[in-house]
Amino acid sequence: MNDSVSKPAPGGDDQAFARALQNALQGAIAQPSPKFEPRPPPVPPQALPVGPQVERRSGGRGWGRPATRRIVKTAIGLAIVVAAGWAPVQLMLQAASVEAVINARLVVLRAPIEGRIDGKSLPTAGGEVALGQTLFTIRNERAERGALDTLRNEIGKLQDERPALVARLAAARAEIETLSAQLEAFRRGRIAWLEKQLAALDRDAGIAAARQEEAMAKLTRGIALARSDTISQVALDEAGRAARIAGDTLAATQLRRDQAGIELAAMADGSYLGDSYNDRPQSAQKLEAAKSLAGDLAAELGARGARTARLTQELAAVSRRFELDAEAAIAAPVAARIWEVLAVPGEQVARGQDLVRLLDCSAAVVTAAVSEKVYNKLYNGMPARFVARGGGPELEGAIVNLTGMAGASSNYAIEPSALIKEPYRVTVAVPGLANEAFCDIGRTGLVLFGAAEDQPLLVRLMRFLTGFAA
Repeated sequence: MNDSVSKPAPGGDDQAFARALQNALQGAIAQPSPKFEPRPPPVPPQALPVGPQVERRSGGRGWGRPATRRIVKTAIGLAIVVAAGWAPVQLMLQAASVEAVINARLVVLRAPIEGRIDGKSLPTAGGEVALGQTLFTIRNERAERGALDTLRNEIGKLQDERPALVARLAAARAEIETLSAQLEAFRRGRIAWLEKQLAALDRDAGIAAARQEEAMAKLTRGIALARSDTISQVALDEAGRAARIAGDTLAATQLRRDQAGIELAAMADGSYLGDSYNDRPQSAQKLEAAKSLAGDLAAELGARGARTARLTQELAAVSRRFELDAEAAIAAPVAARIWEVLAVPGEQVARGQDLVRLLDCSAAVVTAAVSEKVYNKLYNGMPARFVARGGGPELEGAIVNLTGMAGASSNYAIEPSALIKEPYRVTVAVPGLANEAFCDIGRTGLVLFGAAEDQPLLVRLMRFLTGFAA
């Protein structure tokens, strides 16, 4: 007969365990007791044999005595009763869940573009993926590239026309240099000529002044001689005319000198005065035309350069959009496990179609179902402890969501609606689950609400007696 029963796992199947304990207890009770043998009559001390057989025959102190065996069986039965009644007593004395399961959120990877899945194989369910790991690639061979080609053609046309404009601008600038040299040579020559002309006019003015002085002297002598009737009136008149002509000649010479001085001053200021042109000589007019042409060409090149730069930036943006529409690498946004693969290599997928579901074990929680009585005692932030079925330490946590009877939508791996024993549902964050080596999503257990030090004294005593750490 087996007189011992292993301790139940915290949060285990209480009914099955209780039935097993009851069967063991009934087996222990139903086992026939040793037959009662009448004690033999007393033997005188001198007749008793000496040796170790005396204690066996006399039924001395040992485990073989019937009373000792009955005490052991009674203790075993009490232990079985305590163990069988521990779980119901615990649930009656403190708030606990009816059922609970380790859960985690799913990260759904969807197709950002339409196209065909490229690759010989896809990751398999259950495999681990690292942060940023590329799972597969989608290629869209029918991506629209009309805008891309249009921009490239326009940029190419602008770049093809640029050398001709640059050559014309270079020619205009060369002509400007030539005309500028010609104009400068003309200006220097004209200034030198005017300076010489002024010098000649100065001499002419001197000669005219001398002639005027000589004519005035003759006129003065003629007037004096005419008083004494030494010369005739005709000679006196000729002397007068000669004096007037000499004066006019001097005045005309001075006017020509002033005219040359004005032209020289204008030439120094950059203005050109002459009989064959208005205000600019022909070389200056050609220079102005060449400068105007060079300015227009430079402005055209600048405008085309700015347009090319703008179109280049637009081309870069369109190219990025085209690359995004033509090819997309699907990478893992978190380090996780592959929960479900919804596509195969070579499959044509649509934009927004679900491809892979990843299980984010770093954000594991516990979803639990509780009774209405327990639910009304709970609040967000309330401490809680989770004990997995099959054994393991209690993991501290806290309530983060009280869903109640509402069927709140979520992206949990296991929908809270799968818990059907009670309609009230609670979500508990358990940081210790993220430190586990394996992602035990789906493992069931029990959630105890409240801090460990807030347990009733009887619960602590029962846990101590049954060997469970509080």
